[in-house]
Amino acid sequence: METNKDLMLRNLKYFSDFLLSLTKQKAINLEVIDAHIHKFLVENYNITSDSLLRNQQTK
Repeated sequence: METNKDLMLRNLKYFSDFLLSLTKQKAINLEVIDAHIHKFLVENYNITSDSLLRNQQTK
């Protein structure tokens, strides 16, 4: 049985691999990178990068 910690670590590994693959590609538009990050966060954590930024600013 997979625990929440295992799930979080697995998702962080996927995200890390994803970011690493972006750095190996040809230069791409920042909006494209932002869209990929947004999609990952919504699909895996049901949150948006905007909500993360808002939460960080209120702290």
